[in-house]
Amino acid sequence: MPLTKIVTYPDPLLLESSLPVVVFDGALRKLCSDLTDAMYMYDNAIGLSAVQVGTSLRIFVLNCGLAGAELVPTSATIGPTIFINPELSWVGEARARGPEGCLSLPGVSIAVERPSSVRVRAATIEGVLFEVQADGIYARAVQHELDHLDGKLLLSYAGYTKREMVKKKLSKGKR
Repeated sequence: MPLTKIVTYPDPLLLESSLPVVVFDGALRKLCSDLTDAMYMYDNAIGLSAVQVGTSLRIFVLNCGLAGAELVPTSATIGPTIFINPELSWVGEARARGPEGCLSLPGVSIAVERPSSVRVRAATIEGVLFEVQADGIYARAVQHELDHLDGKLLLSYAGYTKREMVKKKLSKGKR
């Protein structure tokens, strides 16, 4: 059964750091396939982390085509790329501010300032390491998903007033 339920705020799982993947097996392949399918269920979703579907592992998938990425070495086409145990290996000095949304914060958009270019190192589902340069929206998406793996939500980038308004709005929706 594909993963379809997105974990949303105020679920405490979203505020926990995810655990590294240590076993690269059929169960991991299935999880990554389900994660990719879940991402594609949402129009214009650029990425999705495993924690957003209730699995606290250091995995995220990006729709590299939507993120404006160049072909990455692990893909035959510009499309989904799975990042397992990702980490930034380089961060550029230039920064840009732009709006970000999140499936775990439905209906919320927050302007976030982030580095415009990063390099990320990760493993494929076979456990093979790769590294890609990410610029623009692609860099923003990588950093957004990495934040999820570290238990950080977009709310942490909002000012106090906006953060409290969003928390109130989303908490009302859970009642």
